[in-house]
Amino acid sequence: MFVLNTLNIYLYCIKFIDVNFMNRYIIFISLLFSFACSNEPNSSDSINKKDSAIEPSLSTALQNDSTLKSGIPDFDLFLNVLDIVDLPLKAECGGHIGAMEYNGTLLSQESIAKYSGCSSVKGILMKTEKFVAIIYLCPSDVSWPIIVTSNYNGTEIDRLPFYGDYCSDEEFSQSTAECELTKDGRIISSDNAVTYERDKYGDIINSTRDTVFHKNTYTISESGKFVKAN
Repeated sequence: MFVLNTLNIYLYCIKFIDVNFMNRYIIFISLLFSFACSNEPNSSDSINKKDSAIEPSLSTALQNDSTLKSGIPDFDLFLNVLDIVDLPLKAECGGHIGAMEYNGTLLSQESIAKYSGCSSVKGILMKTEKFVAIIYLCPSDVSWPIIVTSNYNGTEIDRLPFYGDYCSDEEFSQSTAECELTKDGRIISSDNAVTYERDKYGDIINSTRDTVFHKNTYTISESGKFVKAN
C-alpha cells in the first residue's frame, strides 16, 4: 500500500516537475520496489534454515556418543548389561545352558566377539578387584561353553573350556562329558569315553576298544589364571 500511495503522489505532481527531477524520482521508485520485494519472507528459506540448525546438533550428539559411533561398547558398559550366573551350575556336553538374549548395541554378536571370539554369552561367573570371569558360548557342532577371565580394560587373561578332550560321539570314540561350577569357586570337568579303531570298511574293531576317563578340578587364581587342582 505504501508503494501505491507513493505512485499516486508521483502521477499528481508530474506536471509540476522538471525532467531531471522526474528521472531521479523514477530511480527512487525502482529502488523502493526492490527494497520492498527483498524484505518479503521466503517460507522455503526459513524451513531450510531451521533444518540446518537442527541437523548439526543431532550429528554432533551421534559423533560424541562412542557407543553409537563404533557399534562396540566399552568393556565396562558391556559388563553392566550382563547377568550374574546362579551357582551351582551343571552342564552336559550336547546340552544347552542358555544364553542371554541380544539387546541392541550393548549386547550384540559384534561386542561379544570382540571380547571372546564367541557368538553368545551366558553371564558373569565371578568378579574381583583385578579381573572378571565370564561364561561365553562358542560356535561348534554342540554347545561349547568356555570361561574367559579379563581385566577391566577387556584384555583377556586366560580361558578354560567346560569340557576336556572328549565331548560327543565322533568317528573313533563315543563319549559323554559334564562340567560343574560350584559356589566355592571350583570348576569340575569330567569326561568318559570309549575309543576304538575301524577297519577299511568303516566297521569298529572290537579288539581296539578302550575306556578313557578324565576328571579335573580347577580354581581361578588372584591374577585371573586357571589353576589345575589335581
